[in-house]
Amino acid sequence: MWIAAGTYVTPDTASFFIDKELTVLGGFAGTETNADAADPDANPTILSGDVLGNDGTMGFDSLLYLDNK
Repeated sequence: MWIAAGTYVTPDTASFFIDKELTVLGGFAGTETNADAADPDANPTILSGDVLGNDGTMGFDSLLYLDNK
C-alpha cells in the first residue's frame, strides 16, 4: 500500500488497524509509478493517533496523550 504525503489522524472512535500482512510505504507525492521513487524527506507521511491534535512537540505529558488511539 502506497500512502501519499500528509498527516492521517484516526477518527475518535477507531484506531489504525491492518488485519492482514501488508507493507505500508509512505513518502509519495502522488505521481510516482515505482515504489523506489518514494522520498520520505520531501514527502513525510504520518499516521497519527492524536485525535485532538494536542500532543505538542516537546517532552512527554501523559495527560495530552489520553485521546490517542
